[in-house]
Amino acid sequence: MTDEKPAIILNGRNQFLAAAMFGLLALAFLADMHAIDRLLLAGLGDPGNVRQGSGIVHASAWGLTMLGSPHFFVLASAILVGTLLARREIDRAIFAVLTLAGGAALAYLTKTAFGIAKPHHLPGSEEIAATSFPSGHAVLSLLLVSTLLVLWPSPGRILQGAVWILAAAIVLGVGVSRVFLGTHWPSDVLAGWLFALLWIAAVHRGTSRLGRPVGQG
Repeated sequence: MTDEKPAIILNGRNQFLAAAMFGLLALAFLADMHAIDRLLLAGLGDPGNVRQGSGIVHASAWGLTMLGSPHFFVLASAILVGTLLARREIDRAIFAVLTLAGGAALAYLTKTAFGIAKPHHLPGSEEIAATSFPSGHAVLSLLLVSTLLVLWPSPGRILQGAVWILAAAIVLGVGVSRVFLGTHWPSDVLAGWLFALLWIAAVHRGTSRLGRPVGQG
């Protein structure tokens, strides 16, 4: 097993910076400060109802957003953990369960907490809708991709570069699709990515201290 820390894992300083940025985004969300968000939206309008449309652009956006959906995440996670258990790679399976199931559970608890602090309501009703901070799709997509990158680091610089480009394209595509479809502020998506990076770094540190290697041998 390799002892080298995967590139996706934040070091101590970057973990602090990521946590500080997440805190600032949380405060901005609670204070309803979205001036920079509106600038980044480039005239798309504030998030509200899902933007309707047709054609290849909207179809592509919906296809990308599905890669961060809870249904896809649960299916992919089950296949991943099941594969590791079938290969009797128990330590790696434990790592995957902690990063995926643990991260998803904590993310949605966080969303619930922010929803209580600042409720979102469906138009014309008092029913509380899903909270927007942080973006669940952003969290789930990056948790899944980063877990795969940690468990199966690509050998060779060329192949590793190609895998990283593909992984970044998927995660970025999911995040952009959420903003484009009108379901999230850009800051919600950024907060989701920061949350996922912080969580997987914490799990990697914890499992490393317990002497449980997770990288590919």
